[in-house]
Amino acid sequence: MACEPSSSNSVQNTVATLCDLPVEILLGIIQHLDNPALLSLGRTCRCVHTLALDTLFFNNNIRDPKSGWLTAYETPVETLPALRIALFIHKLDQLQYYFNPPFERMLEEVRDLRALISRMPTIGTVKLHFFVVDRHFGGVGGKFQTLDQEVWKKEFQGLLDVALEKGCYELYVEGGAALVEIPDIDSELQFFYFATQPVSFSQIPMLKRRGNGRVY
Repeated sequence: MACEPSSSNSVQNTVATLCDLPVEILLGIIQHLDNPALLSLGRTCRCVHTLALDTLFFNNNIRDPKSGWLTAYETPVETLPALRIALFIHKLDQLQYYFNPPFERMLEEVRDLRALISRMPTIGTVKLHFFVVDRHFGGVGGKFQTLDQEVWKKEFQGLLDVALEKGCYELYVEGGAALVEIPDIDSELQFFYFATQPVSFSQIPMLKRRGNGRVY
């Protein structure tokens, strides 16, 4: 179905389009769509873009990302693709994201977050959590799941580098003990990264235990 409003002056030749429908009817239709359908609809045209993606965010407890404050916890796989294409998100003052298993999805989320941050003019605070991933793979005392270290370093460090390049002044990373076995580091240890100036994350050790587990 076409999206652009019909413009023909001839009643006989006019073909109704999706955008000719009243907003109330559009909302009635959109509210019955699942996440994949909402994402697909949001990609069709501007007249339904905001309605479809706003509905996706609301249905999945992603509160008003257009305000610049974004928190995403245990959200569906469509979340980041939707955030990447959302034309009404112009800034991110604070981003808080909980990564999701399995590893393949988590790596895609890292790449999507990098792309999302890349299109923002600036970003203030970035908080990245691996709690859901750790819990999925056994949590404390569970069996460690190994990652390809070269792939992980390239993708995750690339994400953090982009955040710092965009002016991030607070960078917080929590959890991740289930991703890689690190000798002599407690699986409950939380790592925090705090950047006071936009420097490359490659200048900061990826994982380094220092006293209370804070890395500056």
